Amino acid sequence: MLPRADPRADREPHSQAARNAGDVRSGTWTGQPRRHGRDLDAARGARLFDQGAALGPAGDQQSYFDLPGTGQMFSSARDIATFAAACVDGRSADPNLREALRMTQHEAFRVDEKFGQGMAWETVHLPEVTVVDKPGGLNNASGYIGLVPSRRIGIVLLANRGEYPHEIARYKILPALAQLVAAHGG
Repeated sequence: MLPRADPRADREPHSQAARNAGDVRSGTWTGQPRRHGRDLDAARGARLFDQGAALGPAGDQQSYFDLPGTGQMFSSARDIATFAAACVDGRSADPNLREALRMTQHEAFRVDEKFGQGMAWETVHLPEVTVVDKPGGLNNASGYIGLVPSRRIGIVLLANRGEYPHEIARYKILPALAQLVAAHGG
């Protein structure tokens, strides 16, 4: 019998389906979705995620289950898409938030002719467009947010593996989208 999808899976900071599939492969599948670890259950009960508290000791923890205070973040695709929309469309954000987002995108220093660095973002000056982006990830997952603020374009890529080649979005997809939007008066 294959595992049924856990209705909580879309709210979890990791993939319930991946955990269940791992149980099936390892022969430990019991027919019931596995409970979370005690640390994660305790954190949820205390609503520590809502408070922004770090869980566990600092270190390079690269698993799906523990969330130590190393600066790593877990989020949903919906949350990241909402964040990207707020970054490129100032109408969707509170004025104070809009100014804070704009400040993080401001290039603080130029690395070379092509690359710059802001408070939270990398700036890539291409011949046809400037891309503001941030790649990142863990050993088992990768994420990329790419923005073209001048065209109000944003893209989010999420992958369930480390070191995903985000350069495709940076150098190919975003410039092509910017040209397409410009050609249609945007």
